[in-house]
Amino acid sequence: MSATIISYVPDDAEVRDIAIQAKASHLYLIQHKDGGRAVLSPIVPAGFRVLMDPDSERIAKALEVAA
Repeated sequence: MSATIISYVPDDAEVRDIAIQAKASHLYLIQHKDGGRAVLSPIVPAGFRVLMDPDSERIAKALEVAA
């Protein structure tokens, strides 16, 4: 069994920086359905919702425009 590493997103993080990190590392930006902190994870556990999918074409295009 392998461990899943979840990285907490700092409160003062810029959305663009988090999106770049998530895309480069192939991680989802997720949040528990009850709210709380956003985290980066390679999987989406039960009870979490996806805020950003690293494979999203929309995110890729937004990052190109922002660069």
